[in-house]
Amino acid sequence: AGADFRVVTEKSLFAMPEVTIGLYPDVGASWFLSRMPGRLGLWLGLTGARFNGSDAICLGLADHAIASSERAELLHRLAELDWSAGCEPREQIDQLLRGLHKGAAAQLPAPILLPHQPKIDDLLAGRTLAGVLARLFAARFDETAGEKALAQAQESCRTGSPISRAILWRQYWLARRQSLAEVFADELTLSVNCVLKGDFVEGVRALLIDKDRDPHWQDQPAEGDWLDEFYRWPHGHNPLARKG
Repeated sequence: AGADFRVVTEKSLFAMPEVTIGLYPDVGASWFLSRMPGRLGLWLGLTGARFNGSDAICLGLADHAIASSERAELLHRLAELDWSAGCEPREQIDQLLRGLHKGAAAQLPAPILLPHQPKIDDLLAGRTLAGVLARLFAARFDETAGEKALAQAQESCRTGSPISRAILWRQYWLARRQSLAEVFADELTLSVNCVLKGDFVEGVRALLIDKDRDPHWQDQPAEGDWLDEFYRWPHGHNPLARKG
């Protein structure tokens, strides 16, 4: 999301599925998910839903499309550009990618996520996590009407870590008012604490080590400031936080 040139193909698929491993969308995702249209970013973070290259371009997370068959040749074509011609290098790269995009655009599949935005916005309306989850978990989806992806996302959210859902919820609203530097500082603290006292170790065990896909998540406390503890650096000073 932060690169100068974000390139997709007709085969590209994306997701932020950290809720399934006891983490949360990190690496700056708090910043860009909170700035997506409507509640699409909240949906992606809470459910780990997939989206494709067409979605990414429309959402501003990708710039160009190329045919997957062109990938092997792309580095050679970049190397053949005349870097001594006096033209700004990024403009040359952009021109090359725009040319490839024209031939690849027709091969891109239909968006997965964007057609469902009205329903997603309605499902995730509200300002309390409990209320949003109750509405989402009670929803019924018609898989014959193209809502299979929504049903799959609903189940991923339902079986994900309650702690991860709570962190994502707070991050979604908090990051809207933060700079990117502030987001990175908070995410570093959150990631350390997810390892020390969250569900991340258990999530990795269940999905990647034992592969039993049966994580034993911690219960989310019903009250108290337990989530505030995830925003406190364990010892000393967060190296990304501003000193003041």
